[in-house]
This record gives sequence, C-alpha cells and structure tokens, in this order.
Amino acid sequence: MEPVNTPQQSAPATPNLINPAPYNLASKKKGKLEMLMRLLIILFLLCISGAAGYTIFKNLNSNKETEQTSCTMEAKICPDGSSVGRTGPNCEFSACPTATPDATANWQTYTNEEYGFEIKYPNIWNIYYSYGGESFSECVDALNPNQNNNYDYLNLTIIPQKLNPDCSPTSGSDSQKIYIEVFKNESQNLEATLDPYTFVNLNGINFLKQSMTSNNDTIRLGVNHNGKYFGIFYENNDPIFDQIISTLKLTN
Repeated sequence: MEPVNTPQQSAPATPNLINPAPYNLASKKKGKLEMLMRLLIILFLLCISGAAGYTIFKNLNSNKETEQTSCTMEAKICPDGSSVGRTGPNCEFSACPTATPDATANWQTYTNEEYGFEIKYPNIWNIYYSYGGESFSECVDALNPNQNNNYDYLNLTIIPQKLNPDCSPTSGSDSQKIYIEVFKNESQNLEATLDPYTFVNLNGINFLKQSMTSNNDTIRLGVNHNGKYFGIFYENNDPIFDQIISTLKLTN
C-alpha cells in the first residue's frame, strides 16, 4: 500500500508588527492643501465679483443722482437784491439771505389792476407814466393810479428824483430809472429778441433776462403772461434797482 502524500498547508501570514507599512502622511497633507487652495480661489473670485458689482451699482446711482440734480440755470432775485439759484434733488431755489431785515417792507406800492401788476419803490422815489405814448400832465398817485381803458399799452417810469408838475425830473440823470412797458393783447418772440438770455424768477414768474451792453450795466427783462407782454429796462449800477425789481408781482 502506497503512502498518501498529504499536501502541506502553509501557515497563515503573520502581520509584520516589527516593520509595519509606512503611513502616507505626505499624500494626505497634499490633498488638504489642494482643498484649501480651491476654497481660497473661490473666496477670491467671490470678493472680486462683489467688488465689481458694488462699483457698477455705485456708478449707476451716481449717474442717476447727477441726472436728478441737473437743475435749470435760472436765478431768483431776493428782496435784498442778491440772487439765488436752484439746487438739491428737487431743484428748489435756495433760501434768500435773512441776516438783514426786508429793506422793502415800508416802501410805497404802485398797483395797476387793469394791467395786472404791482411794484414797490422807495418812499423818496417817484413815478410818472403814460398810456399809449400820451403823457399825462399830472404825476401818478402811487396808491391810486389813474387808469385808462382807451389805450392798449402802458409806459411806467420809476426814478429817484423829484418831479416837476409835468412829471419831468427836477434834477439828475434821466438814465437813473426803471422803465416798464405793458402791452395788452400782445406777445413777443422773446427768445429771438433777447438772445442771448438767461432766466430770472420774480415771485414765481420766469422772465427772460438780457444784458444789453458788454459790461452788463443795462438790463432788459421780458415775459409774455396772460395775454400781455411785460418789458422792463433798467441800469444795473446800483443794488437798489435789483431790490425794486424783486418786488414786481404779476397779479393776473
């Protein structure tokens, strides 16, 4: 009987507890570094996007604000003779100076209901007038002016001199005056007549303003209002002229 060869079983592998497989620490550190770099890049891109968005938004708002505050170039004459312009988001006139009392408060007032206006002037000044180019022999009473419905236009002159019975100045230069003309049922092409011009606001009404001489010493104002043309001429060589003009009100 032949012997049976039994295959020998190999012993199970014993873990090498003396020299274990090395731990791949470098690989794990590299992975963490890559993740950190990705996060930093994402944060950087987010910051760049936010900054760009903020800049665009700010520029849009700035342009919008600039458009809203582009006010018209017109002036308002204050009672003290100074001028203020429009400003702010609503383009409102700046407040007139209030440091000094209203110098016009106790002045005389000329009122003409027929031609629809009133104007104040100093107590020592005088007024003379004519209707339709025809002068009257008696000077006007400032508080109760004569009115004549037979004429279509009024010429009114305010001067700092005393008047003779025929309304002519007793002394001084006749150029020192304010001349007002009012035409009924008439309007003029003021944009062409007064070109170049600016705007001046007198108690809520925008007049066209022209400097008639190179040194700006002669001023003309004009406006078409309620079917009438109003023209004003005066010498711009004393602040009191602007003070008088600032009191002009169109009443109808």
